[in-house]
Amino acid sequence: MKMSDFPIEATNSIPTVEIKGDCEVYVTGCLGILEYERDMIVVEGIGRKIEILGEGLEISEFLASGI
Repeated sequence: MKMSDFPIEATNSIPTVEIKGDCEVYVTGCLGILEYERDMIVVEGIGRKIEILGEGLEISEFLASGI
């Protein structure tokens, strides 16, 4: 089996973002939180920054697997 046979997100080499409806976002591959405001959250991913915009944002979980 070659590495190219695996989905890219299975390698943990890039962050992935999953959006559920209009009220939940799950980001894996995070290294940390760079900014945390009520209307903007910026997380550091592997090789990039991920900016989440909205109103009344909250981080409800911060696990080794993601936020």
